[in-house]
Amino acid sequence: MRKLIALGIVISLGGCARSARPVEAPRPETTEPIFDTIGEFRRGERIACADGTDLVYVVSRDGGLHSFDPGDLRFRRIGTLDCPGTGRALPHSMAVDRSGQAWVGYDNGVLALARISDASCTSSKVDVRSARIGQRFGMGFAPTPEGGIGGETLFLATQAARVVTEDGRLVRSGSVLARIDDGMNITIAGRFPERLRGLSGELSSRSDGKLFAFFTGTPFELAEIDPTTADVRWQKPLEGMHFAEPGSGSWAFAAVGADFYFFWANTNASSTVTRLKEDGTIDHVIPNAGIQIVGAGASTCATRKPKSTGEAPPKEANGEAPVVVEPPNVEPPAPPPPPPPPPAKVEPRTPFSKLPPLPPPTVKIPPPKKKPPVPRPRLRTR
Repeated sequence: MRKLIALGIVISLGGCARSARPVEAPRPETTEPIFDTIGEFRRGERIACADGTDLVYVVSRDGGLHSFDPGDLRFRRIGTLDCPGTGRALPHSMAVDRSGQAWVGYDNGVLALARISDASCTSSKVDVRSARIGQRFGMGFAPTPEGGIGGETLFLATQAARVVTEDGRLVRSGSVLARIDDGMNITIAGRFPERLRGLSGELSSRSDGKLFAFFTGTPFELAEIDPTTADVRWQKPLEGMHFAEPGSGSWAFAAVGADFYFFWANTNASSTVTRLKEDGTIDHVIPNAGIQIVGAGASTCATRKPKSTGEAPPKEANGEAPVVVEPPNVEPPAPPPPPPPPPAKVEPRTPFSKLPPLPPPTVKIPPPKKKPPVPRPRLRTR
């Protein structure tokens, strides 16, 4: 009997030791994009815009990552890229996706990933060397049904290269349009038309899916590209924009809303920022950016327009004004013209009514008639 009572006590104590697990509160849903797991993006499904993707981002020749605000036309340095596998290689192109990653291409064939928030850099899974498309190319994202990088595809415009044919001739191969749909594998979409043979291009896109290319001819040209065939839908020459020496210099561009921003410079010179407006007018908004820009990228979230006069500049999340990089060596605005000199003192003149009348200009005035001499009387002499 005692054993049964003891056993019951043990069982009851064991039952009391088991307590129900607390019910976890449901986690709030968030639209914060995933930065490092491209495989979790659903094919063709566009993700929400990450913080900062409404700006343009540029990379300078020294590896600096900068943001560019089309609203107030200011650059802000974020940091210096230190991407694995690049060594002494130099960056040459860049594209930005909707999740806040900058895809940076280097001239040794490495394609790296950098955060637009702090310039921290990691390796990508893209094997450029195995694709045999060359080591230099322009890049730009565009939304596609096949896009698995946040619902978008990364397009590449390869540069024309010199190749040796079977009969020993040295010819220049045409540029091709390649694409990366899954974040890893490169496929060829098509070849650019013959009239673009030998030209190098950069790519950019808008949220409507249109893909644009910036070609460095003489003069430069802007074109809309068919993303499935690489055909050119239309071309526009950019008059007055060209390199001092054809085939030299650095270039990049980005589509922001209905406007286009071009960053271009001659060899070892600072970049000029030129804006092509929707109405077709070209304006060199920054003649000297203070840095040589070799790559630019704007996600399809970038739709910011120039601010109206008198609008306050943007502020950071902590309420402080952002640190901006002022373009050096920019000529100040011309001073206002000096006031006109006071009118000269005019001496008083004789009233017109008191002046003698003038003869008509065609009437000749006859000389006055001479009176005949008066004869003198003769004196008689004896």
